[in-house]
Amino acid sequence: MRRRSVVAGIALAVCVSVAGPPATATAHEPTGERGFGWRGFDFTRPETVATGLEAPWGLDFLPDGSALVTERNSGRVLRVRRGSAPQQVAQISGVVATGEAGLLGLTVSPWYRTDGHVYAYLTSSSDNRIIRFRLTAPQVQQPIRTGLARSGAHNGGRIAFGPDGMLYAGVGDAGPPATAQDPSHRNGKNLRMRPDGSVPWSNPTAGSLVYSLGHRNVQGLAWDWRGRLYATEFVRAASTRSTASCRAATTAGRWWRE
Repeated sequence: MRRRSVVAGIALAVCVSVAGPPATATAHEPTGERGFGWRGFDFTRPETVATGLEAPWGLDFLPDGSALVTERNSGRVLRVRRGSAPQQVAQISGVVATGEAGLLGLTVSPWYRTDGHVYAYLTSSSDNRIIRFRLTAPQVQQPIRTGLARSGAHNGGRIAFGPDGMLYAGVGDAGPPATAQDPSHRNGKNLRMRPDGSVPWSNPTAGSLVYSLGHRNVQGLAWDWRGRLYATEFVRAASTRSTASCRAATTAGRWWRE
């Protein structure tokens, strides 16, 4: 299956960081085995490749072109191939789906052919957390980052590998807006970590996972050809419109809502 699938959503706000990639990033040639971006995709001609999904949330592709999709409420991970019905390949344990919470983001390791890892972001009974597992033994699920505050809303949940080979996670503020501006709190942030969940030495603040702050509810992550990070997030509705003003400090990769 070629990359011609589209996950439709409503982007209520887009915040753009003008900070360049970390010193270890290679903007033009991503590390790992996969390319980044949607080069050659025609967004004017979307195709339906799967139906009957229950609250699909996260999506990423395996090296063979098939897609993995999470279902927020059921906790299932499905494999989607063109011309075939979706096939369950994993059941994520400990998922508590209430409101916007549940099994959320998913991303495939850039080195999948050698390590076989698939990563998922989920809401448990006590926190939001990131786990990894292999499709060859999906019942073995290793937490790599736990203790992110959970809520019925504003859980964030998008995860993706950047062109620098690091794992990024958009974490919602879980309700209290003040947490987004508190650099010691991991909620309301974009986090940057190694594939094992540890803190890279090249993060803006030594010993901290925080890559950018001032977020409410990050729902999407992407990079441009220069390695700059873009994010979409839900913001508070005002009548029929939802708006946000964001500015980025170019030296620290921090995002601020005004």
